[in-house]
Amino acid sequence: GIGFVVSKLSIDYLAPARLDDELVVITDLIELGRASLKLRQDVWRGPTLVAALLVTVAAIDIHGHVARLPKSLYNKLQG
Repeated sequence: GIGFVVSKLSIDYLAPARLDDELVVITDLIELGRASLKLRQDVWRGPTLVAALLVTVAAIDIHGHVARLPKSLYNKLQG
C-alpha cells in the first residue's frame, strides 16, 4: 500500500558511459527513517566508477501523502 518518490538527488558524474555500455549499479542504505530512506548508489562500467549518487526517497500512500514504512519492511531494512 505504499510507493516511493525521490525527494532529493545528488549526482557526481565521474566518467562517460555510452548507450551500449554494460553498467552495474550498487546500492547501499545510508540512513533509515520512519518514512524515508537515504541511499548511496555507485554506477560502474567494469572497474571504472561512472557516477556516484546520493538519493533520498520518501514513502507515500495511494493518495500521495507521506506514509510511514510498514513495520515489516522497516525491520528488514534495519538488518
